[in-house]
Amino acid sequence: MTSTLHLRAELGPRSQHMVICGDDGLAHRLAVELDAVCGEAVTVVLPSRRDEHGAEIAALHRDPHSPIELLVSAHPDEQTLRAAGVQRAAALALTYGDDQVNMTAALLARGLNPDASGSVRACCPSAPGRRAASAG
Repeated sequence: MTSTLHLRAELGPRSQHMVICGDDGLAHRLAVELDAVCGEAVTVVLPSRRDEHGAEIAALHRDPHSPIELLVSAHPDEQTLRAAGVQRAAALALTYGDDQVNMTAALLARGLNPDASGSVRACCPSAPGRRAASAG
């Protein structure tokens, strides 16, 4: 089920649109940096607003001066990615804790916007820890 919070304004000349899918510390850091430091328009897709980082990202959305938009969806399926604006995004970061969810979303996003840059967080079973893989 996808829950969409109302967009404050149409994306304008501020900068390029970025989409982040995930609710971990990396997703939070990306949202903060892309907004505050780089001046990017950002849409974050959260699996939940309940955990620590999801709540922190939701708080960014509640700031009236922040252009961060928020969608809540257990999985970034095609409908959710479209609602997040992946088809017009310059870049996509997938940081869900589930490799299959991230890779499926990467393939869906590639179909919607083959020109977007992408980064997927994936856990390599043969090596401890997480590794980032480029999707574009």
